[in-house]
Amino acid sequence: MGDAAPVLGYADLSRADDHWELRLAGDLGFEMASRLDDVRTQARSAGGSVDVDLRAVRFVDSVGISFFAQLTRQSEGRVTLHHAHGLARATLIVSGLQRVLTLVDDEEESVVRSAHS
Repeated sequence: MGDAAPVLGYADLSRADDHWELRLAGDLGFEMASRLDDVRTQARSAGGSVDVDLRAVRFVDSVGISFFAQLTRQSEGRVTLHHAHGLARATLIVSGLQRVLTLVDDEEESVVRSAHS
């Protein structure tokens, strides 16, 4: 008792009108690296903008940061992160990713910072 099992995440990429929607959950770390790579490859081959829902993400480490950086670099459209909160949001901001992608504060419906303005 007391030992919490690691939170394995999921990634679900689906088409929505003229863009892609990516729902992520859990911890974006080593255990998710292979799945994130598959999603990035799928999004790159399909093209277009990607809206990423982070409401169920608890933690982001260098694997997640690298994923978002590569997704942004390889995407034909804008990459927008929605619903980032807590430690995951703090990590994204400290990493400087908001300089190359759009991080939206959905609570206030305002863009924190966007390199695509």
